[in-house]
Amino acid sequence: REGIPCIVNADYDGATYPNEKDPQAGDIVLPSHRTILDAFMRARREYNHGDQHDYLDDSHCIGWTRTGDDTHSGSMAVVMTNGEDARKYMKTYRPNTNYIDITKSIEDTITTDDDGGAGFPCQGGCSQVYEDIYAQHDLYRYYQIY
Repeated sequence: REGIPCIVNADYDGATYPNEKDPQAGDIVLPSHRTILDAFMRARREYNHGDQHDYLDDSHCIGWTRTGDDTHSGSMAVVMTNGEDARKYMKTYRPNTNYIDITKSIEDTITTDDDGGAGFPCQGGCSQVYEDIYAQHDLYRYYQIY
C-alpha cells in the first residue's frame, strides 16, 4: 500500500562479478529473475487498489489482501514465509471466487468460502501472489499479458 517498489538491476537482468575472495573459484554469476519480477510488478500495478487487509499474526508466515475499488475490479492475496510450507487463512471479501498463483508454483485453484476467505498456501521460503481468475482473464483480454 505504501512505499515505492525498488528493483535491483542485477536481480532483473542478472550479473557477473569477479570473485575477489577466491579468484580460483571463478566468477560470481547472479541469474536474472526478470520473469518473476515482471509478474510481481504487474500484480502491483493491476491490484494495488482498494482496501488492504494485513495478516501479520505469525513471525514466519505473513500475508495481505487487496480488494480492488470502483475502477479496478481485480483482487489479490499475497502470502510469504521464511520457514516451511505454510497456509494462511485470509479474507479477500470476494465470496466463492477462484484464485490462481501468478508465480505458477502452486497449481491448485484456491476458492474462497461464502465469507470471502480461504487458506492460501505458500511454499517454504517463498512468496505466492494470487489473483482472482476473473481479473486474470479480463487483463489477458485487454492487455495480452500471457
